[in-house]
Amino acid sequence: MELDLEGRRALVTGGNGGIGRVISLELARRGAHVVVNGRTPEKVDAVVAEIEALGGTASGAPGDITQAEMARSVVQHAADGGVLDFGVWSGAGTTPQGALWKLFLDMSYEEFLPVIEAHWLSKAALTHAALEVMVPNGYGKIVNLCTDAGRVPTTNESMIGGAAAGVMQMFRVLARELGRYGIRLNTVSCGPVAEVDAFVRSNPVERVGDAGARVLSKLDKRRMFPVAGLDLARTVGFLLADTGDNITGQTWSVNGGLSIVG
Repeated sequence: MELDLEGRRALVTGGNGGIGRVISLELARRGAHVVVNGRTPEKVDAVVAEIEALGGTASGAPGDITQAEMARSVVQHAADGGVLDFGVWSGAGTTPQGALWKLFLDMSYEEFLPVIEAHWLSKAALTHAALEVMVPNGYGKIVNLCTDAGRVPTTNESMIGGAAAGVMQMFRVLARELGRYGIRLNTVSCGPVAEVDAFVRSNPVERVGDAGARVLSKLDKRRMFPVAGLDLARTVGFLLADTGDNITGQTWSVNGGLSIVG
């Protein structure tokens, strides 16, 4: 199935590495102009150069989208000429705030807010800013990437899962509110993904700790099929292309059979 995105403009947050990088490359291959966001300008520039070397078109919009004003600035920069067709909210999952795997009783109150900011409030700020562009144009699609812990109760992921569930429900409500303006909003959720899994495992102390290592080990045993970033990228592409025109307010799990949600 050819998912044509020719002439469309897409902002991919966290697009300078991991899943976001794979999504950026896939959308560019499908013909979209991709605006790559990430915290590190050098990494953003590297992905832009990679896309251009493959014959695609891209530009960079570096910035920390966990800061509300920066999130708005990134969206405004991406909406060059007042056009932004697609928003893909990736990233945050492997930030120091985002990869906090702990039992709830082992967490301090001070650790709650950074997770919520990284996994939920940043997505709310990005979405609000993107809608200011999309609604007047009468068209737009936004896809949120998050953890399946927002759908399935997962030990050590009370705050991450709670924040992910919040975004999923927020997108369902917004799908109801914004369909009249030609806006579609969906979520793609996942368990361990090859690219991120390798990165997390290479930084076990900073990223996961003992509890996180145990979680990953258990998930490895339960997963039936391997999942890579390209699997997520193709799902995102399906939702953004014309094939996804009649899909809104949904959460699609791409998790290799790790969990099966009714």
